[in-house]
Amino acid sequence: MCWPRPIQAALKQVPLAGWLNARLKCYRVKKTYRHLCAQAPEERRASFIPVTPGRRWPWRVLFVGTDWEQDCSGVIQGLRSVVAEAHVFEREPGKPGQLWPKDRFDAEQARQRNAELLLETVHRLLARGPLHAVVGQMWNLSMPNATLADLRRQGIWIVNISMDDRHAFLAWKLRDGNWCGTAGLIGAVDLACTAAPECVAWYERRNVPAIYLPEASDPELFHPMELPKRYDVCFVGACYGLRQRIVEALERNGVRVQAYGDGWPNGRLPTVAVPDLFARSKIVLGCGTILYCEDFYALKMRDFDGPMSGSLYMTHNNPDLHELFVPEKEIVLFDDLPEMVQKVRYYLNHPEERECIALAGRQRAMRHHTWKQRFQTVFSRLEMLQRGPKN
Repeated sequence: MCWPRPIQAALKQVPLAGWLNARLKCYRVKKTYRHLCAQAPEERRASFIPVTPGRRWPWRVLFVGTDWEQDCSGVIQGLRSVVAEAHVFEREPGKPGQLWPKDRFDAEQARQRNAELLLETVHRLLARGPLHAVVGQMWNLSMPNATLADLRRQGIWIVNISMDDRHAFLAWKLRDGNWCGTAGLIGAVDLACTAAPECVAWYERRNVPAIYLPEASDPELFHPMELPKRYDVCFVGACYGLRQRIVEALERNGVRVQAYGDGWPNGRLPTVAVPDLFARSKIVLGCGTILYCEDFYALKMRDFDGPMSGSLYMTHNNPDLHELFVPEKEIVLFDDLPEMVQKVRYYLNHPEERECIALAGRQRAMRHHTWKQRFQTVFSRLEMLQRGPKN
């Protein structure tokens, strides 16, 4: 059920109502996840295969993002490093990214406007030459399936990158009965890139080619700096739920935490300032949980930006990370708040061990986890598909 906005605003002012709402959302998202996993009984879990960057494709590509603060912190740079031209979709001049509905009541209007803008942008680009692909982070909530399917029939590759499939593959249904999540784009996508290895099977079961594509980082943005380590611990992300308790647990134990994001006293930190903060921190702290859940994890861009910065990265014990880094040698993982506090205090008091792990994490990120490598994987797979013109 979706309550009208005035009721939603009133309920947010009642702590018990907020707590119950968070628990309900967590229960629902995990129930849906279990259902989707049960539909793929072979339990196929894709493996991570690192690639060596090298090739550059002579293609013109349109990138359709949602959060420019995220996209410009390595994603668009990685794309531009492997194609001849990468143009950026804008919701209005000078403002990259799709229009995003405030809630489901605004969905149809936002979807329609995004569709109009996408068609206008593609028409403008085609007037100056071929357009080979539209690559984006899209949901049926923001970009209508029918619009992408129309471009696909014109012979333009459609590639979607999803970082939230574990909790946003289905989401809820639109007025036309289709899912508003990434599942709603099935039939309009040539290649689905998912940041959860088991979700590859969800797409393949629906006859959509898919690859496991974890997030990554940009070594030109995130790197060690010849600067003193001014901060013990830093955290970047909105203040809510478990995140707030993580920071409070450290501060109760005498650990100073520089926390930035909506809801923290420091407020949001400009994206351009994040690499400097990470490089100046002894420990970069992550939170691997999904939404308000405390035992349900997903990969985050911080899982790669943190190690790439050359500082020690510490986050939840998300099993996905075990294939991407060597725990306790390249990054540090914890299962609960007491263990986190204990490990933070230990590594603050043992700088040589801390810096040894930080260096190893940086080296691993450089070898295997750059956005340039990720887009090498994407375009190599597109070539393998050898898709002809759409009917």
